[in-house]
Amino acid sequence: MNKRLVLNSLVIFLIICAGGGYYYWARTQANPTTQQTFTPQNTAINWSDYTDANTKISFKYPSDWTVSVVPETSAATDTNETHQISIKSNGVEWLLSVDSLFTGFDPYVNNPDYCGEQNDNNTVCDVITSNKNVLEYSVEKRVYYRLADNKTYYVLFASPQNHGFGPLLEDFPRYNLVYLGDSIDANMSILDDITSSIRFN
Repeated sequence: MNKRLVLNSLVIFLIICAGGGYYYWARTQANPTTQQTFTPQNTAINWSDYTDANTKISFKYPSDWTVSVVPETSAATDTNETHQISIKSNGVEWLLSVDSLFTGFDPYVNNPDYCGEQNDNNTVCDVITSNKNVLEYSVEKRVYYRLADNKTYYVLFASPQNHGFGPLLEDFPRYNLVYLGDSIDANMSILDDITSSIRFN
């Protein structure tokens, strides 16, 4: 009788240990304790660290580029931006808007201001999309370019079929990340390195 009791107790103990071990393993898989190491494409660049005091977002950027917080802007017809972090170099800008809401129309596709005069089929710009992870969100990287010279004039990171990314539209924060300027193509890998490095601090 005592042997049976000991055996049953041992089995129960082993089951509890196995369950606890599985629970711990599942928790560590869902919530990794270490962040992915930043490995830049551009290893020859001297990288600096920046942490935004308001959003607690941190990232790396080339030391000879300029980081600034863009002053709050008043609501425009298409955006309502409350906090922007800008990184600039000659002819290019990496711009992250936080708590920013787009109304949903795309002002960049086939806009004469960016694409030039439209041709007969009314298509002068096109877009290439790819999947990326930014700030723990799965998003699309949309590269807009002119067909006439294959020059990129705008890059947008967005959740599929929506501007920006982040929690549901009625919640905040909401993020919008874009590349701007005339030298996007020449600096694309550097801009992507900055994007790959951003983390919640």
